[in-house]
Amino acid sequence: MAIGKTLHENLSQILCAAKLYVELAKTNEDQRAVCLMKSSEYIVDVIGEMRGIYKLLGSPGIILELFESIQALVDGLNSVNPTKIDFQHYAIYEEDLDENLQLDIFRIVQEQLNNVLLYSKASYAIINLTRHSNEATLLISDNGIGCDMHNVKMGAGIINIMTRAESYDGSVVINSKPGEGYELKVTLPLYGQQKELVHQLSDYNDAE
Repeated sequence: MAIGKTLHENLSQILCAAKLYVELAKTNEDQRAVCLMKSSEYIVDVIGEMRGIYKLLGSPGIILELFESIQALVDGLNSVNPTKIDFQHYAIYEEDLDENLQLDIFRIVQEQLNNVLLYSKASYAIINLTRHSNEATLLISDNGIGCDMHNVKMGAGIINIMTRAESYDGSVVINSKPGEGYELKVTLPLYGQQKELVHQLSDYNDAE
């Protein structure tokens, strides 16, 4: 059995999800109790996963289940939030992506979904992950209120996304207009080594 089947999501992914539910609880009074309960469940999962880590320390490496992890995050958010989120992937396989890249893609998805749920007022959002030749393309779009790109200040979340992409010599393109939704496109080359800068980031600027 693959290690990823034993350790369904690594600790960073679970803690990111727990924090997202806490953030949602701050702004969504109707679903506050449910969000806090979900966050608590994730924290309990972390405690359980820690017990299994010692058994895995001697293994040759953890295989991250990126697609299953994203879908689990989407399913959880759909259960407590009115914004409908879909996840699709085409022509790309987890074995095409090294472990660091899988984890950073998950963090980018989680970061942008946090932005969508907190600010967009969207009823629908979609995540598309595809491969074209030697590039992975992550497209996250919503039908929310959008923004004027000439007058908007980039927040810490978008800066984190850009820094993660740049660590792979990737790029981030944002398209949005008032009333016309928001589209985030992240292109990541599937070659070369990751730079060290991205590992200096803490999830969601915990130090702030």
